[in-house]
Amino acid sequence: MDYYTECYSFCYRTVTVDGLISIDAGNNINIVENPDFTAITKYYASLVAIVVFLLLCVVLFPLCGLCFCCCRCCGNCGAKALPSDKRRDTSKKVIQAILLIMCTTGLLFCIVCAFASNQQLEDGVQEFPTNLNYSVRDTETFMDTTNAHLRHLLTNNYQEFSTALNNVLQNGTEIAMNQLFEFAGAANLTKLFDFSENLGNVNNTLYELKSDTNRLRVYASQLNDAVVTILLKCLRELYLNAFCKQAIALRKVKRDLTKTLNDCSYLPECSDFKKKIDLLQTNIDFSQVPDVSSTIASLGSLNIANIQNDVDAGQKSLNNIRVSLSDALNKGLNEAKTQLANGQTIITENLDSVTGSVNDVKKQIDSSASNAIKSSQQFIDNNGKYRFYFGVTISCALLSIVVFIFFGLICGVCGKRPDGYSDNCCNKGTGSNFLCW
Repeated sequence: MDYYTECYSFCYRTVTVDGLISIDAGNNINIVENPDFTAITKYYASLVAIVVFLLLCVVLFPLCGLCFCCCRCCGNCGAKALPSDKRRDTSKKVIQAILLIMCTTGLLFCIVCAFASNQQLEDGVQEFPTNLNYSVRDTETFMDTTNAHLRHLLTNNYQEFSTALNNVLQNGTEIAMNQLFEFAGAANLTKLFDFSENLGNVNNTLYELKSDTNRLRVYASQLNDAVVTILLKCLRELYLNAFCKQAIALRKVKRDLTKTLNDCSYLPECSDFKKKIDLLQTNIDFSQVPDVSSTIASLGSLNIANIQNDVDAGQKSLNNIRVSLSDALNKGLNEAKTQLANGQTIITENLDSVTGSVNDVKKQIDSSASNAIKSSQQFIDNNGKYRFYFGVTISCALLSIVVFIFFGLICGVCGKRPDGYSDNCCNKGTGSNFLCW
């Protein structure tokens, strides 16, 4: 048996009484119209026994005292007045007086408690409808707060959890796709696709470069011829034969120096010096422009169209894989979202059922308590004063008993022994009469 079952059983045993109060399937408290008094008596057997015992004590004690007093006063109990005290009568009187004083003090304390209890009971009875109303309002507030907390925990928090989980799943899908293609080397395939697209452009560019190179050679040859012609014409016109001779001599010196440097090119110094001499060359040699015909031929041996088709097919396959993975992940994500939505729907339905039950109980308590409060207030207003007066009467009766005992003690302790010559009203006989009364 779990904790909930034990608590429910305890509350059921506490609230219900077999044959008098019952709870139906809808958790409604009902009072049986024709109760089984045998079951009720059995249920309250211990309490009934205590009440009966106290009632017997209340009835028998005064009767026994009355019978004793009557027998004592009539002289039929065998007692008779002694002319003098015995030897130990004084000690007995002192001890009995002390015991009676202690009992009187206790009775006086009980009288004070009786008056105070009666007043507290009166205050409690007068405040009972108000306190019951406060209790009902507190119960309704507790139920409303419980409904609000249940609504917040099971609806708002679940909705926040669902939103956060959907965001995590959505971001996780994108991250998983990127990580998967990164591990599979999809970036390299993308670069290969870009390279295949540029491969045809490279071939066309090389053809354009070859054409431009050929034109450049033609234009360079024409330019050199024109420059030489112009220079010779200028030299002839300006009569710079001496300068031309020096230039020819310098060319000869340079040629001889170049030949000598070629012979000793195995030496690092000669090689470095030859490079510096080459930098002093003034004519432009356009014939050294590289020929790209071999490169074009090499590219021509490649089947660029097949390469591009294969790369396109690989790119399409990669895109298909991406789409398939995305569809599969989105399908799982949609199923998760559907399950979350269904869970929230189920929670909302159950929560509505629970809150509806709580509201029904609250309405039932409110209606039942309102009638009980009105009837109890009316009953207290009509009959509460009689209960208070009855309590005051009982307390005053007990107080009168204490007063008689007090006067009996005063007369018995302070009074003289009665005799035929000096009889007064405050002797020990008067004290005994007070005690008998």
